[in-house]
Formats: sequence, structure tokens, C-alpha cells
Amino acid sequence: MERVGGSPDLDVQHPQGLEWSDGKPYTAHDWVYSFRLGANPETGYDFAWYYGMAIKNWNACNAGEVPLEELGVAAPDDYTLQITTDVPRPWVPNWVGFAMPGPMQAEEQYGPDWSLDPATFVSSGPYMLGDFVMDQRAVFVINPNYKGDPKPMLERIEFNPVAQGLMIPSYLQGRPNLVGQNWPLEAPDVETALADPTLADQLHPYGHFQTYYVGMNTYEAPFNNLKLRQAITHAIDRDTLANAVLPNQVMPAYTMLMKGFPGEHVDQLKDYQKYDPELAKELIAEAGYPNGEGLPPLEMWVRGTGAQVPAIYLTGAEAVAAMLAQNLGLNIAVRPTEIKTFNDELNSHRLPFYFIPYQFDFLDASNMLGIWRSTGRHAWQSEKFEDLIDQADAEFDDQEKRGDLFYQAEQTLLEDAPAAFVFHPLLYHMWKPYVVGADLEQNAAGFQAVVYLNTSFHRTVYINNLIEQGL
Repeated sequence: MERVGGSPDLDVQHPQGLEWSDGKPYTAHDWVYSFRLGANPETGYDFAWYYGMAIKNWNACNAGEVPLEELGVAAPDDYTLQITTDVPRPWVPNWVGFAMPGPMQAEEQYGPDWSLDPATFVSSGPYMLGDFVMDQRAVFVINPNYKGDPKPMLERIEFNPVAQGLMIPSYLQGRPNLVGQNWPLEAPDVETALADPTLADQLHPYGHFQTYYVGMNTYEAPFNNLKLRQAITHAIDRDTLANAVLPNQVMPAYTMLMKGFPGEHVDQLKDYQKYDPELAKELIAEAGYPNGEGLPPLEMWVRGTGAQVPAIYLTGAEAVAAMLAQNLGLNIAVRPTEIKTFNDELNSHRLPFYFIPYQFDFLDASNMLGIWRSTGRHAWQSEKFEDLIDQADAEFDDQEKRGDLFYQAEQTLLEDAPAAFVFHPLLYHMWKPYVVGADLEQNAAGFQAVVYLNTSFHRTVYINNLIEQGL
């Protein structure tokens, strides 16, 4: 993928000679068809908002205001896909990784349910549908027409949904051989596995690219006071949260970007919000509220009520409130709030104090940090921060410079403290010793797991029959 003549256009060179599983040529025109199908308001595509981040005229097409022929995707020839953006977007190569072309011939002949029947299913990937029973199983077998690399090594893949509470019993019975990839292991399953030495050795935790944080409205009192915000960032004991309050469920967060996320600088930046209760006390006194005196009772909103609020979310909020009470003398009540009300108040910049997660959409620092622009959901504005993000988003050629700009932007975010970053969730995979392959080896971030968005997984992992047979 390369930038065309300094314009916001991107050309993707499509490999030649590829075929769909039904033997028909697979070309750039299939991509154009698929993007137009996704932008068409008549399809009701539930992920349409995602492509509005970059593709020119996407939102206008999806609203029915512009004809689909004016969507910013084109195929100048069979092997070139051209994407046009409204402004330069250097993250498009990572962002477009979510996109998957659909087979025009199957869609037009069989309608939108073509993918639910092996007889009508058409694939461009290494596998195709072998069997499917709704809510019971999906079986995939090797696509004999697949010409990509690497070649698939598993001859057959079965996905079987397992009811909550039955994951470990099913795993012990030998099916499935790997769990947690599509249905995350629940906390009780993790506890059961950790209590069994054999299972514990087969359990593999990894940090999820999601950050929970305490947000503060910097436009209004009392959180327009920088010293108060900074005091809050230093009054949260993240290690206790991870080790005692939510053991084996979260890892401490000191930055917006997690360790292992592209563009992160956790090691260089973690001291900006480190736990230091004495410093926190000094800062709140400098803010004019020694031991919390003079501050009114506060409500910390969380998004959702009842079962809508995951256990780590509510427990984390209550623990943070208790720590701020203990270390700063703050009087905080945690307030679960109906989702629409919460979102309306947050997006309108009226919400004073809240605890909320944000999960990445694509693997680029621009995604996680970009939500802190003043046009986003947070009541915070920094010209320095936005200028640095703008520079990074306009930098195509020098990736080292782009990374440094993101470093400076996140440093600015941490210093001005519109939020106290608290934890990242831990997710788990578990697999049998005979399930092996390159994508199950430890990565640079120290995780040994089938990390989210690892699209090569099913082509590198295989069953080692000798280990399986105990030889």
C-alpha cells in the first residue's frame, strides 16, 4: 500500500491469480462491491460507522445523501484497489485490516444468507464452510483454491459454543482443544484452572487493548483545578486493584496505551500517574482542598445498570472510590446510570466525574489517543495535544518521528490529567500441550496467546500428533 502523489488516496496492489473457493477470479472489483454493499443504507450493515472514519463520502452514502458510485473506493484495474480519504490518514493500512471482501456472485445469486449454507458459501480465505448448525456448531475445512501464504496447517476447525460454566468440563473431555479465542473464559473458569496445576500450565493470560479510567470534566469546578486532577491520578493504588481487588482479572494502567499496543511508551511514561499517596495529599492541599475539605460530595457515574455492568467495571469503580476516600478524603458515591443517559451526558460534556472503559477499533495510536480530541466525548481541550496528534496523523514517511509525536501527545495528556488511567482487563486462552505453532509463542509484549486480530492464526497453528499421543 502506498500513498499516491501526496494525495489522500491509497493504492492497494492486489495479488494476481487468486480465486474464490468456487473457482471464480478474486479481484479488486470484489472489494469495491463489498465496500459499496457496506455503505448502502438498505443493507443495514451494523458496523457501517467504522468505515466512516476514513473513506471519502462513506457517511453521506450511508445516509442516502450521495450515490454509492461516489464512495471513495475504486478499482482502476483488476489488481488495484484505490481508497480515497477526506484528509491524509497514515493509519489506513492498519485500519482497513478489519475489512473483508464478500463474494459478489454469491450475494447476487443467493442473497444475504449465502454464508449460512455450505452449498452456497464462497470463501476467499484459507478455509470454507463445511457444516453449520445455528447455535450448535460451525465446521471449516481447507479451501482447495486458496493460493495465499502461509498455507493452512489444520485440516478441520470446529467452533462449538459452550454454555457458561461448562467451558472447563468440555475442555477436560478433550473438546475443544483451545478455548477463549471466540468466547472469553469467565472468572470462575480462570479460578478453576489456576487451582489445578496441569490446567494452570495450559492457561495463558494476555492484556486486552482496553483501558478503564476515571474521567473528569475540566471545563467546570471542581475539576477545572489541575492540582486536584493530578492528586486523583496519584491516589489510586493500581497494584492493589490488580493483586487483591480483581486478582487475575486486570493489569495496572498508567497510560492510555497498553504495553504491547503499537506506539505505546508505558515504560517512559508510567511515573506520571504512579501511586504516591503522599504526593497526592500535597497536591490536593495545593489545590485548596486539604484532606478533601471544601469539596462537595461527588458522584462517580458508571455506564449501565444491573447486568449491563460487568463485574470488574462496578467492582473497579467502587474500589477506586474507596481509595480516593482513604487517601484524599473525598466523599464519592458510585452511580450506575442507564446507558443512553450516560452517553448523552458524556458526549454533551456535561458529565462531571465518571469511570468508563474505551476499547481500540484499529491498531494505531491515533485511534486510542484520538478520542481525547476536544471534538470527542471528553470535556478537555489542549491545543498542544491536538497539534501533536494532527502532526502525527499527517506523517506518512518517517515512522520514528510519528512515534515521537504520539509520545509527546500522550505525555501532554498525562500531565494535564483529564483522566486517571486505572487498569486494562486480562483475557485468557487455554490450549492443550499438543496445540503448537508460531502464533502461540511469546510475543514482544510478553504475552503468549492468540492475540486479538491475529489473522494468520489458523494458518500457523497445528496439532503435534507425537505430543498428542504422548510420544
